[in-house]
Amino acid sequence: MADAHLLHADEEQLDRASIALGDGTAFVIAVCPTEARNAALSRLRGRVAGLSLPDPIEVGTPDEILAALEEQAGRKDRVLSLTVERDGVGALDTLNLHREKLLAGGPVVLWVEDVEALRRLRERAPDAYSFRTTMVLVQGDGGPLPVSASEETQAVLVARKRLRRARMPADKASAGLELAQALHAAGRLEQAEQAARAGLLALPAIANDIDRELRVWLCATLASIQASAGKKTQEQYWHRRAMAELSLESFTHELAVRVQIMPRCPGPFHGYDRRAVDEALGLVNRYGLGPSDAKEAYSAATLLAIVQGDSRRARRMSSLIRVEDTADSMTVLELEGQRHLLEGSILEAESCFRQWATLAAEQSVDLDSMTENIANCLLLRGECEAAERLLEGSSKTSPDAYSKQLHHLRTSTALERAGLRAALPICIKALRAAEAKHQDQWILMHYEALVLATARLADSTLLRTDLLKRILTELDLAREILQTITSDGDGPAWFPIQLLVLMTHLDDYADETQEACIVHARDAFSQARTTYPDLVPHTARVLTDHMMHGSDLEEALTLIKEVEPLALETGFLEERALLLANRILALVLMNVPAPDLEPHIATFREALAATESKRTTAETLRDLASRLPPTATTPDPFALADEAHRLFVAMPMPTEESRCLEIMGDVLVARGHKDEARTRYLTARARLERYGLGLRIPLLNEKIAALG
Repeated sequence: MADAHLLHADEEQLDRASIALGDGTAFVIAVCPTEARNAALSRLRGRVAGLSLPDPIEVGTPDEILAALEEQAGRKDRVLSLTVERDGVGALDTLNLHREKLLAGGPVVLWVEDVEALRRLRERAPDAYSFRTTMVLVQGDGGPLPVSASEETQAVLVARKRLRRARMPADKASAGLELAQALHAAGRLEQAEQAARAGLLALPAIANDIDRELRVWLCATLASIQASAGKKTQEQYWHRRAMAELSLESFTHELAVRVQIMPRCPGPFHGYDRRAVDEALGLVNRYGLGPSDAKEAYSAATLLAIVQGDSRRARRMSSLIRVEDTADSMTVLELEGQRHLLEGSILEAESCFRQWATLAAEQSVDLDSMTENIANCLLLRGECEAAERLLEGSSKTSPDAYSKQLHHLRTSTALERAGLRAALPICIKALRAAEAKHQDQWILMHYEALVLATARLADSTLLRTDLLKRILTELDLAREILQTITSDGDGPAWFPIQLLVLMTHLDDYADETQEACIVHARDAFSQARTTYPDLVPHTARVLTDHMMHGSDLEEALTLIKEVEPLALETGFLEERALLLANRILALVLMNVPAPDLEPHIATFREALAATESKRTTAETLRDLASRLPPTATTPDPFALADEAHRLFVAMPMPTEESRCLEIMGDVLVARGHKDEARTRYLTARARLERYGLGLRIPLLNEKIAALG
């Protein structure tokens, strides 16, 4: 396996260990995967002054480890670096017996490969383990993702052979379906679409149930291919075709097929529609369908629950999926990874995604979607360089790199490192590539990425007028192209609503008045009510966000009272919590007495607890703390930011840790505690500098300088 690079968190731990090693006598246990050991050794060598650090000596017998320790007792000029063979039980016993020699001479580093090896060390040499000066846990960035062994997968080869032998129309259609699905799994979308269309053409007339079921599955497969290609309008067309075929006439397996295809109905919630998923689950429960037929419904319900912010429901739905083959294992791993992300368990999420990638390479499945997930985990943990290496490697191997959805993450990584010159071209190039291919879903996604990047720049006081003008020009064209693609009446009903919401966010930075922002927000809310009611909680929350800035607080409270029960009824727990946060903010701005606020705060806390997500809780508390008046006492913005900070530290999410510290500093400045504020600002800046996250550092420097 190729050598891995160190993460910033690894460097932080190794730097602390180097202090102990530099003292002259120390016993350091380094838990480090083999592929990251060279990078870890290099880091230590650069930090331990005056001491040599040779490559590790591998010991497997009692005599070998005793000889190494006795020699080190007389050496003060070097660090002894040791590894123990997996079957070196006798060596561990000797290490335990002669533990005093670990601290008798120069420093010693014992390298163990993983936590399992650490467990063996503790069991066989507990006394030696207790002599440790410190211990470091080095993860590394995992190195490059595994790659498929061959260009043409076994599934594709078998399907091609079957297609060549097919003579009857149904046989050709069946083989074409198999080939299309195999090519789709391998990421070869154009060939997959051609195979599926050829299969449809092979069925000019429906003769029996088999023909009808084949036509349904070919239409459904074309819908899935269009989804992977970022063409949501086309996906919706083919899904409707599949459902229409199901409605024409019943056939033997109609119910089972319906339950598998219905949850795939396109929607704005991780690609799913809530009502279609709920209807499919209702059929599963009503007719007692088996696990194989219900997998699609359970999987869709899990992802929907994650988008809604309902960790408990996501856990319950994924537990119903019966694992019968490798594909099922991969599905469960992806779902568990997404749930861990919702909950803020970033390391666990990345572990699930990397396990998925290993299985995918063995099955020659396309890795792009999982590359995005792993890169997102790295980005959340502040490991931007590692995320960039991963994304850059994927771009080099992908034949259609700039229309791939993972490139909005390249924008984010460049932006977090204050790479404005790099971030903007990446996003614009990806947006233009999606426009050229009429990939409406990716146009909307890159549009959103550019809007969010604009917001981050403005919030960090880095948004120049010329830069804003260029961004607005690109977004205007993208909006016109997107509206043209979806203007024939067959486009997704939620696209215009999402565009209006994004325009609302953009209005904040485009020299628009607050009234203009609210106009767009009202339009989005109104359209949601009439065309896509499941977006009512989201659009209502966006509208009330903007109402907090003006004189519409009473109207905001009325709207929240109306929509909050709907959010609870339809399962949108995160939006419900955000609506209740806005209610608290409105009441504070209206100078409502603290005793009258307490019941609303209690309801808000119950709503956060219902999500069972530490990340949702932390993000909601952070945002509320940043918007409350700094002099408020019920609730206290300082206490909210401090609580959010502790949650982010445990995840870990360094960017958000720093932001919470900055908010605490802002509150302290407003309250006249300048020295304490300076401490928070300096700590926030140091955290960002440690991870190379430069976006907010200029603003923090300004705040520190203003304190004198």
